Amino acid sequence: MTHELRAVGGAFLVAVLVCDLTFDLPVWRANRGDPIVEDSTLGDMTRYYRRITAKGSLFATAVSLVMLGMLASIGYELVSRPKAGPVRFVLESSLAAGPIVLAVLRTFPHARRFATGGGDVTARAELARCIARDHIVALPAMLTYVVMQLAHV
Repeated sequence: MTHELRAVGGAFLVAVLVCDLTFDLPVWRANRGDPIVEDSTLGDMTRYYRRITAKGSLFATAVSLVMLGMLASIGYELVSRPKAGPVRFVLESSLAAGPIVLAVLRTFPHARRFATGGGDVTARAELARCIARDHIVALPAMLTYVVMQLAHV
């Protein structure tokens, strides 16, 4: 996969993260412990993640395919000798692979659990904040990855 395609894949994931954060941040900013505020802000987020994490969701499939393609690209370059120096390769790869692994192992399972709508408001709000934290951590890493890929072009 060329740097241009990697940049496009990364930019797609940046766009997904920004979209996710539009639903995450109202919960993040809600007054902790105020069940009325939390409950009203959780509704939109629940509906969004219910659509995204539903079986057969075209959006979730597209995100998964882009993530898989990016990881495959990193693996292929690792096997075929990185063109960049080893330090740069490790840095670039971790900027993309880190958020992807975080999404697969933690963010998506949390979003799926959150989308079920079960649990009390306080527990759901904390789970929503955890999802938001993951997205807040992933966004600058993925954005930096895109910039680094564009620097190769």
